[in-house]
Amino acid sequence: MRVDRARPRRYPWWQLILIGLVGLFEALFRPIARMWRSEDPLDTYGLAHLGSVAGDAMVAVALAGSVFFDIPVGEATSEVALYLVLTMAPLAIAGPFLVPLLDRAGPRRAISFGAALGRAVVCLYAAPRFGTLLLFPSALVLLVLAKVHGITRNGLAVAYAGPNEGLVRANARLGRIGVGGAILGAAPALALLKMGGASAVLYGASAAYAVAAMLNPASLNQVVHMALAAYVATGFGVAAVHAFFLLRDRGSRFHRRAFAIALVVGAVTIPLEVVSGDFLAKMVARNQPAKFAAMEGHYRTAAGAALVIGGLPDDAARETRWAIRVPGLLSFLAHGDFGATVTGLADIPRDEWPPTAIVHLAFDLMVALGVALLALAAVVDSLSRAASYATDIAEIAINQAILMDEDRA
Repeated sequence: MRVDRARPRRYPWWQLILIGLVGLFEALFRPIARMWRSEDPLDTYGLAHLGSVAGDAMVAVALAGSVFFDIPVGEATSEVALYLVLTMAPLAIAGPFLVPLLDRAGPRRAISFGAALGRAVVCLYAAPRFGTLLLFPSALVLLVLAKVHGITRNGLAVAYAGPNEGLVRANARLGRIGVGGAILGAAPALALLKMGGASAVLYGASAAYAVAAMLNPASLNQVVHMALAAYVATGFGVAAVHAFFLLRDRGSRFHRRAFAIALVVGAVTIPLEVVSGDFLAKMVARNQPAKFAAMEGHYRTAAGAALVIGGLPDDAARETRWAIRVPGLLSFLAHGDFGATVTGLADIPRDEWPPTAIVHLAFDLMVALGVALLALAAVVDSLSRAASYATDIAEIAINQAILMDEDRA
């Protein structure tokens, strides 16, 4: 039996190149997609590290043609010495501040977030001033923050190295992620350098650092929560200003309408703030149990834990005195289950506790202010409706009186 074999399809050279580039692109981004879906803390931090290294690569490309390297060979001795001092200074500046913080587990991700966000701001500042002497202090700040990120990365590698992986493999993973970040950052940096010069590259680096900051697991929830809080505060603040002017001129249509709009913005945003706060609380309970327990004044690990309202935390006695307790509600808020177990401060090393009284009272004050503002909006709305209803009744009565007078006449 004769088998007719089809000849394999031959591709033009440009299609082969395109297929290769697509394969390279897929090979580069497949690990990123896996890290995005992963719940491994080292993977989630790896995304932030990837964005940070991409920003560093873009800064390196931007500075390559700057006054740092544009020096005649015969005059380079003192400048090279100054550059070496400049590159060594960040460790001397950052080290004394970081060591005490890195001894505690809580602030490490916050330090990483701050280092990325700080470099985003510095790049935005330095981009339009690239050809001036202000580039030198800007570059120093960038180097200091880069060193902060590097030291913090080592601390997080120690914290996140799993029992089956070990510190060496964890550092190797972050090293490979760093190489990928450098490749991702270098390509757009060179394109921006051709199109808009070094300043454009610094703007791109600012965007990369901003993305790195947002890739921290807590960033999205915190940014949404604080953005909504800003709308609440602004809405009620603007309403207060127009309420003040309405007391002086009760007939002003401008202040009355502006007051109503501002009050609606503040009142509508509060329920959204509550929803975002629920997501944020669950994230804190999962990733920062010490912080969550301090916020809630919760000392004893328990299933069906009670929500503690008010009261004064007593670290020595490990209890919150004079508080109102709602059984099971804290477990529901933390894990969506009234019977879930919530870790208490008593089961967390003492040196990892936040200042419990300050955190708990500040959290309760925040919640109380939100509830008070929502109640205020409801009262004002009720009074406005009642006043509008009374005005309508008065107008109807006046119209009826006028009609009766006309009939008599």
